[in-house]
Amino acid sequence: MLQGFHGEFSHRGSNEYAVDFDCPVATPVIASRPGVVVAVNASAQGSGTSPEYLDDRRANFVIILHGDGTLGEYMHLAPSGVEVAPGQTVRRGQELGLSGNTGFSSTPHLHFQVMTAADDGMTKRSFPFELAVAPQRASAPIEGRRYAAWE
Repeated sequence: MLQGFHGEFSHRGSNEYAVDFDCPVATPVIASRPGVVVAVNASAQGSGTSPEYLDDRRANFVIILHGDGTLGEYMHLAPSGVEVAPGQTVRRGQELGLSGNTGFSSTPHLHFQVMTAADDGMTKRSFPFELAVAPQRASAPIEGRRYAAWE
């Protein structure tokens, strides 16, 4: 994992509890939990670390509403790499798209976080979460550790 919770590069404020998984462009991105796709952006091109790339619309993404009211956010997908549409129901493990390097990014990766709307109803608020690392075993994500699917 490139960057974990409270990562020094960009995981502050609304991204405080996000993780960045190192992966080459075009790596399949799968849903961590079931839910309904509520938003996507599939039109972004390019990446950079200058202020104009901080606008989320500069990244390709998928946002999924989970049954508990939280949202799963998958960002920096490849141009033309989004494979789902708003309103679509997805199952855990279903392919959502392909990883990329769009938006505020210095290298190809997948940015993931669990969030809700903040108190103002406009901005987002991320939450700590755990990763299923083996059957019946979960762990908080650790920066620098390598994770692999076990199912």
